Amino acid sequence: MAPTKITLLVDDFDGALPGFTTSYGLSILVDFPDGVKVLFDTGQDDRALARNCLAAGLDPLSLAAVVLSHDHFDHTGGLPWLLARNPRLPVLVHRDWHERNSFKGGRVPRENLVAVPGGGEQERIHPGLYLTGASRSSDYGGISEHACWVVTRASRLLITGCCHPGLYKLVQTGAALGIDEGLPLHVIGGFHGSRFTRDQAAWLGGQLCHMTYLHCTTHWQEFQAQFPGKCGTMEVGRALLLD
Repeated sequence: MAPTKITLLVDDFDGALPGFTTSYGLSILVDFPDGVKVLFDTGQDDRALARNCLAAGLDPLSLAAVVLSHDHFDHTGGLPWLLARNPRLPVLVHRDWHERNSFKGGRVPRENLVAVPGGGEQERIHPGLYLTGASRSSDYGGISEHACWVVTRASRLLITGCCHPGLYKLVQTGAALGIDEGLPLHVIGGFHGSRFTRDQAAWLGGQLCHMTYLHCTTHWQEFQAQFPGKCGTMEVGRALLLD
């Protein structure tokens, strides 16, 4: 069976491959072996998203859904461009999407909005695609966020937007969702101010195959020390392959 392909489409952390451009924010494409494609977040600049979609050969009409991690402009800015080209595209958000917060992104049209009441497998989009449910953080006066799990035959991957509730907390959601903790663990996304105690790092390191830190990650040097040989970053346009 072909692998699941995870392509970085928008980021500002570590440059870009030829033909792609860096831009503030985050957007990650999940391309399942059967051709179903799901976009996680849309970055800040619709022009950068458009250019990088073209470079990656991604037609917005081929998307089955968009997942928005949280309502900050650097994760929702490319949405109007996508919806102009795919007007019926479902946009999955967490249950607390309409709460007041700083740095609020653009409005999601009512006809596209799919508010997911809690965590769970999103089988209508694709088996093996899970959302964690909303977790609250006090960052920037308060913001709720959910993350996305992708479970394949031989791996589990947690995709995060900014990880405002903390990476340790979001990784722990896998067990509650019934995801096999015996599968090798991959983590990718922006990790903001996330940190690990010695015990937390030991717990995570025992499961971790690889951590890819992007976007807003502050303490990446600590991660390199805590998870030697198991973490790094990547350029826009590059892809991970999961069996």
